[in-house]
Amino acid sequence: MAVSYFTASLTLTLLFFAIVFSGLLGLLEPKPDPVSRFWNSLPYVGWREGRLSWVRCAWRSLMGAQKTVAKGYAKVILQLKNPPRDLSLTVLQKFSKSNLLFLQPSLVTGPVVVIPPSQLRQILSKPESEIDAYGPQLETLQGQYTIGDKDVYSNNFHTGVVPNQLTKNLGSLTEAIADELAFGFERSWGTSRDWTTVKAWDSILEIIAGAANRVFVGAPLCKTSATLPLRFSYQSLGRNEKYLEHSRKYAMFIFGGAMVINILPSMLRPVVGTLLRLLAQRHLAVCQELCRPVVEERLRQTRRKMLEPKFHWDPPHDGLQWIINECYERQDSSLLDCGRLSHQLLMVILVSMHSTSFTITNTILDLYSASPAKGYVDGLREECDRVLAGSDGIWTKDAVCRLSRVDSTIKESMRFSTFGIMALPRRIAAAEGFRIDSDIVIPKGTRLGVPMHEIHHDEDFYKDASSFDPFRFSRPCEIREANVGTTNAAEELDDVRFHGRSDLTTFSDAPTDQEKQPPPDKPKRMPGTKQNSMVTGSDTFLGFGHGKHSCPGRFFAAHEMKLLLAHLVQHYDVEYMARRPDQQNFIDIKLPSSSATIRVRRRG
Repeated sequence: MAVSYFTASLTLTLLFFAIVFSGLLGLLEPKPDPVSRFWNSLPYVGWREGRLSWVRCAWRSLMGAQKTVAKGYAKVILQLKNPPRDLSLTVLQKFSKSNLLFLQPSLVTGPVVVIPPSQLRQILSKPESEIDAYGPQLETLQGQYTIGDKDVYSNNFHTGVVPNQLTKNLGSLTEAIADELAFGFERSWGTSRDWTTVKAWDSILEIIAGAANRVFVGAPLCKTSATLPLRFSYQSLGRNEKYLEHSRKYAMFIFGGAMVINILPSMLRPVVGTLLRLLAQRHLAVCQELCRPVVEERLRQTRRKMLEPKFHWDPPHDGLQWIINECYERQDSSLLDCGRLSHQLLMVILVSMHSTSFTITNTILDLYSASPAKGYVDGLREECDRVLAGSDGIWTKDAVCRLSRVDSTIKESMRFSTFGIMALPRRIAAAEGFRIDSDIVIPKGTRLGVPMHEIHHDEDFYKDASSFDPFRFSRPCEIREANVGTTNAAEELDDVRFHGRSDLTTFSDAPTDQEKQPPPDKPKRMPGTKQNSMVTGSDTFLGFGHGKHSCPGRFFAAHEMKLLLAHLVQHYDVEYMARRPDQQNFIDIKLPSSSATIRVRRRG
């Protein structure tokens, strides 16, 4: 039975006590000096004068972060000298877009300096020695407590294995991913032509988990293998129910436990962290035991191939082999321990599948709560059928790349139903601080963030930003192709493009060299109509981050999600919902509802 995230009674109990102890002991934690030149120069959002004002302000960040960030984003202090703490006390105008900073309270990290979009490129261009990106991300996971093994949580394999191997092998993996997704849908959604109720997030996580394991552990193992136990003869780990179940439980303790630990005062973290890790290790041990025969066999084959170049064995193109190769390249024999390799493999799989399952669950809930009269699903179905037919009925990398409507739909859901209120966590690392403009120097150690949700819902960047428009990003290209050479093409494009600064749009306004000199037999391409896919970040789209620290696995995630949505619309009906289930807000995270159900049936 699938496990909903953060639903284990123990985790919820610990979360409750974390919040209580945070409030009681929060007064003992050092706070920013309110009279210091920097902290006193910026306004807080959510600040109210009175006793324990900081504690009350931080507590409100648990469930009300979106409201406070929205207030800060939408407003500006008109009198910058001795500004009032509460922004709601002033008659205001645009704030973040006016190139001004504000402070967002947080019970987890303390105050966060919220960076306006106009300063984003300046922040992202700085080296790690000045602005640290890796440290805040590692702290969010609290690996020393939740994972325990430093060689697992600090080696950061997902920045080496994923971008260097997984991305460039997408072509050879596409058919296998499509096959595993099809198997996963039949297992989780069934094949009945009658309506069946399923839990949205649980079922999608199960489907994604199977595909991720197929990519990282390989195809179902051959039953004639003489070196593997019989129970591994007929199914890969991606189809092993016991492995999938315990990996999901382990993930719950890792990610849910990290949230609990982040809320706790530092003096309580070692105690609670150790308890959570011990509980999580029960599930880790099961996963390691199930992985052991596969990993040991692969290590034997790899060692023999290195010692005997003529040994007839072709290393598989999967994540396990890439991790093993990476360990050999680092020349650290301790990394080749079977248990540690199994742990490392599990962590890479968990990271790859959870954010993906959040995103695609949001996409399904957004798509099927839109009006059926608008024909969005029919439009997606038509594109998928047409592209697949043009690829001889087999999904290939090139075919997936041609799914522009599918890409646009997922990207629009990432914009509309953001997975977080804030994005791009950073910390000032330079000893002298960081000068963000002529008169503000942010001190060393200060946390930074970007108001992603508000940027994604800004009418100056997106027309009808509060509406879900699946073809927002693909429509301009389709209009261009349909109307190229006609007099009204540019006018129609203006109606669907973004408003606001041209350098902040997700469409390229600069024509390429080919556009400047089109071949004689091709019409001139209209500038401003190039569709950037969901993997392309910008100052106004932060779904996968932006800049050099963008999500390294975004190409695989996008590829997998497009294949999943294509299979869904081609092979299943989903009953439309009268109202979209609300997202769950906690601190600065926005998750799809864990209790949301949908009704599905196999198409005839």
